Amino acid sequence: MKMEFLTMSPQEVQGEYGSYENVGEFIHKIETQLKVSGRLLCAIEVNGLKLSESDEQKFSSIRAAEVKSVRIGTSDIEQIIISTLVSMHDYIGNLKNYSLDVANELRGGDDEHVRGAVTTIIDSSEWIVETLKHLRLNLTLGDELALAWLEAESDFLLVSQELFEAFKKSDFVRYADALEYDWTNALDKWLNLLSALDSQMPGVIRVPDNSAQIGSES
Repeated sequence: MKMEFLTMSPQEVQGEYGSYENVGEFIHKIETQLKVSGRLLCAIEVNGLKLSESDEQKFSSIRAAEVKSVRIGTSDIEQIIISTLVSMHDYIGNLKNYSLDVANELRGGDDEHVRGAVTTIIDSSEWIVETLKHLRLNLTLGDELALAWLEAESDFLLVSQELFEAFKKSDFVRYADALEYDWTNALDKWLNLLSALDSQMPGVIRVPDNSAQIGSES
């Protein structure tokens, strides 16, 4: 995803954020200003040092008055959401094919060989749930799509739990059946829904109610 960069001078930093208690507070302020203007903070440098999320926690103990320069990298939220939607559709489609292959291998009796694959599917389901949850927060859906989302989400969670229970009991016959039928049906619901959403992009993306720019109060 292409990022745009903005470098703030010491005067700009202190004029806009110098009154904040620490670096953590003004980073949060920058994130808020970006979000209401449709952008996401993806990278940040403070005093020439690149920060990760864990570093930002450390910098919360440093006074904002000690900051001399800030360079931020931002991306357009709309483009991130569209890119995520496309990536999720591809990922779920590949996972469906992979799951069918695993089901066939399980029926072949090679349980030990596919245990790692089974774990991968369980981990994938958790990642899908988290990613879709964050995606949903940025979408405004009509009644029909909102209902379809709830149904797809409910079915997916139920089947994920069924797979987990079968795995815990080492019941790989049950696991293979659930993979081939219930699991792939649940994945198909998401594929259909994501395709429907893609056809309505960017209209279903949640639009901020107000606007703000870096260097101005929201």
